[in-house]
Amino acid sequence: MEGKKEKSFKGWILKIFIFFGLVAFIFVGISAGRQTLKKKEIKKEIETLREEAEKIEKDNSTLEDKIAYLESRDYQEKEARDKLGLQKPEENLVVIKQNLSEKEEEEEGHFENQAQERESGETFNPKKWWDYFFKY
Repeated sequence: MEGKKEKSFKGWILKIFIFFGLVAFIFVGISAGRQTLKKKEIKKEIETLREEAEKIEKDNSTLEDKIAYLESRDYQEKEARDKLGLQKPEENLVVIKQNLSEKEEEEEGHFENQAQERESGETFNPKKWWDYFFKY
C-alpha cells in the first residue's frame, strides 16, 4: 500500500511539475511573442523616422539652394529692376503694351484726350462738367 501511495504521490508531483512547466513554457512563449511584436513596431518606427529624416534633408538642401539663389547678385539685380524700376547705366527701358480690348482702347484714348486738353487748356468749362457727370 505504501508503494501505491508513493507511486500516486510521485504521479501527482510529476503532474504538478508538468503543469508548472507547461505554464512556464506558455508564459515564456507569450513574453517572446510580445517582444517580437515590440521589435517589429520599433523597426517600423525606425524606418518611418529614416524616411522622415531623408525628407527633411531633401527639404533642407532645397532651402539651402533657394537661400543661395536669394543671396546671389543675379537675384538682387532682378529684384532691383522689377520692384524698384532700376536699370544699369548702359540699358534702355522698353515698354511693350499688349493688345487692348476695344473698351480699354476707348478708355486709353479718353485719358490721352484729357491729358492733351489739360496741356493745351482748350477745353471750356461746360464740356468739363458734362464729361464729369455723364461720361462714366
